[in-house]
Amino acid sequence: MKTTTESPGGDEFAALCRQAWDTLIPARAGYLAAVSPHYDEVFHDVAQRAERDKSLGKTDMQPSSSGNGSPHRPAG
Repeated sequence: MKTTTESPGGDEFAALCRQAWDTLIPARAGYLAAVSPHYDEVFHDVAQRAERDKSLGKTDMQPSSSGNGSPHRPAG
């Protein structure tokens, strides 16, 4: 597929969608199997609050106090 600003048409678009889903579905399954269900807890809290408030606050975008970007892993 050549690079353009136009969307691929018909069969090409359908094939690209299938290819994307064929990649994403097993990747997500592997991620969910390998990561604690609590790992994304903060992300889900922020997403729910942003959806409810229709706004993303400045504090929601700041890194965690652990200094490494993850609220569940100790810095170090």
